[in-house]
Amino acid sequence: MREHGGQFFALAQQLGYSNEQALMKLIDLSASINPIKPLVERRLNPDLLRHYPPLDPADLRDALAKKFALRGSQICITNGISSAILNLFAHFRPAHTVLYTPIYSEYQRAANIYSQQSSEISRRDNSTWLHQPVPKNAWVVWVNPSTPDGHYYSPEQLAPLIAHWKEQDCWVLVDESFLPFIGFEATSSFRGLLKEWPRLFILQSLTKYYACPGVRIGAVFAQSDTLNQWPQPSWPISTRDSDYLIQALQDSDFDRRSQAWLSDAKVDLVNQLSSHPLIEQVCPTNANFVLVKTRQPARLLSLGLQQQGILVRACDSFGLGDCYLRIAVQTPAIHQRLIAGLNKTDVAL
Repeated sequence: MREHGGQFFALAQQLGYSNEQALMKLIDLSASINPIKPLVERRLNPDLLRHYPPLDPADLRDALAKKFALRGSQICITNGISSAILNLFAHFRPAHTVLYTPIYSEYQRAANIYSQQSSEISRRDNSTWLHQPVPKNAWVVWVNPSTPDGHYYSPEQLAPLIAHWKEQDCWVLVDESFLPFIGFEATSSFRGLLKEWPRLFILQSLTKYYACPGVRIGAVFAQSDTLNQWPQPSWPISTRDSDYLIQALQDSDFDRRSQAWLSDAKVDLVNQLSSHPLIEQVCPTNANFVLVKTRQPARLLSLGLQQQGILVRACDSFGLGDCYLRIAVQTPAIHQRLIAGLNKTDVAL
């Protein structure tokens, strides 16, 4: 069984809660979702759902082009990023894939299914990863900010690695799903390299930042000629998906509210975790989640918290061993409930 964060409905079923009860009683810190909600007030006319959505969601593409400072022809709208990952690998079927790890497990799954050969370079080996060579024409996957540690590297910091990838004629997939939590500045993103780099794909989740993982929608950015090589299904997203996100993108104050929340809430979470006896270390992070090293087996802590209706992400599936948890930044009130849950779990252990 594939392991992911965000198993809210599975925990609700396990504890015997209805969806309404779960919304009131459960806390999900295993999925790093913005707790600030965009202003989405207009309700979709249900009669519109009797009709197929546009084959080309041009209104949404135009809104995304404006937000991400791109041309519409550089944007492919997809039914979520997980779907885009599998579809990219299924179509291009790489001869060799190089994954910089730890990494979102869907990339490993896609490489195992569709790539003739795959290898991994660990970013946790600080002395070597920047200088390890990759094969000619390889598919390279880089997640930035990374998960589960939340490290971010600017394109300028990665200039030697970018030069090597280009020299090797690599196809490069850069996942910037968590980058909006840092900001939308072009200098922070690989988007500024698209014009000169036909073998670059940028994968952009839209559900984490805009607080709507129940809406399956994402975007892939690349040169228009590159995107034209990748056939897409008709009607990639629903009318409801498109309407929700267009409204979210029109909320002109959303970025300010989100940054104000994150700057204060991250400090609150780090401070509370740093002083807890079950936590050995809170690792530095640039994202909206923290990686913590635990003094007890992380899987036991996760299970203990689940019994109290709190989800966190054990990180053994990332190859980090059973002593790390990833915890999403939320609100101070939710952080206090997490600490109370850890206290109760500590007593039980």
